[in-house]
Amino acid sequence: MANEVLLSDKLTANINVTRGWGQVMCGKISEAESSFSEANVQRLNGAKTAIDLYILNIYALSEFRSGRHASALDIEKGIERRLSLLDKPNWHLQYINNFNLARLYRSIKNYEQYAEHLQKVFETTDGL
Repeated sequence: MANEVLLSDKLTANINVTRGWGQVMCGKISEAESSFSEANVQRLNGAKTAIDLYILNIYALSEFRSGRHASALDIEKGIERRLSLLDKPNWHLQYINNFNLARLYRSIKNYEQYAEHLQKVFETTDGL
């Protein structure tokens, strides 16, 4: 029991998400999948906060990089729906979400949706 540290479930989940995020960015997708599974990221399907939507976004990137494009697209579409439920607009997250949706639609050769979401990316930055 010496030097044993007990972490709360929430802190352990946050550590696993952070580790998974880093693993995705380093191209270690199978390791990221394990970290996200340990963090139970799928529980965020009903996410209502911006930070949870960011976490889902990086999870969608992991799905995309592992070749599960349909899953990544479903996650990003869910993020898009939930963005309208936030108390105030989160322009940064809207930009990222539309950019990712455009990329996903391009990957499945749906060029009409690709162009539509790319236009939304540009609209997000209008007036800046």
